[in-house]
Amino acid sequence: MSRALPHLRRSRKTPLRSQVTTILRNEILSGRMKPGSILYERELAKQLGVSKTPVRESLTVLDHEGLVKTLPRKGYLVNGFTVQDVHNFFDLRVILESVAVELAISRITDEQLETLTSLVPDDTPNDDMPKRLRRNVDLHYSLALLSGNDRLASLVKGLMSEMQRMIAAGYVPEEHEKLMAAMKERDPRRAVEAMRNHINAVREKALRLVPSPLANPGPSESAPLEKPDLSPDRPKAALAS
Repeated sequence: MSRALPHLRRSRKTPLRSQVTTILRNEILSGRMKPGSILYERELAKQLGVSKTPVRESLTVLDHEGLVKTLPRKGYLVNGFTVQDVHNFFDLRVILESVAVELAISRITDEQLETLTSLVPDDTPNDDMPKRLRRNVDLHYSLALLSGNDRLASLVKGLMSEMQRMIAAGYVPEEHEKLMAAMKERDPRRAVEAMRNHINAVREKALRLVPSPLANPGPSESAPLEKPDLSPDRPKAALAS
């Protein structure tokens, strides 16, 4: 890893492990730490000016979040994702969130719609991707809650939490505005279409950033078999990837 890390500003209010975790998470989600890169505790600790202990603890957190993978006796691999990974996750999002917005549109009040609009994360600084992603999850989770189906909302939140790396790679700000505009018209069909277009726009952009043939090949992993696409919502650009 040749790129210097941002300066660590120590704070008595925030545990050192949390500060290190925030820096490393931001570096990964912003794409500055590339998929396939190997991270070493000693090197990270030296750059951040801390001991190896908070670095090790931070990398363990990121391992649990799926952003890195522990390589025994070597280091930590920055995880990427495959074309099939992208399709698997985004196909699920299309299914779940289309249902969520269709149910929500018949129940949502003007006040709730204003609250949803205030959650749109597009005004978050580009260099604070973790904050933008947190607000993005809040927006989609809140919308799903308005469907009246708590289980559906939990599935949406869990799915989006798992695919943060993909969302960061394919983030398309202007699509949220189109979604909110469609919801304000109280037209279920248009709202569902806007949600599908929003999700597929992110999918297309994320696909363009997937290295070929694999974003994160393990030492003994092989590329997954491509399955025929049976989804009517999958964009043509994605099929060509």
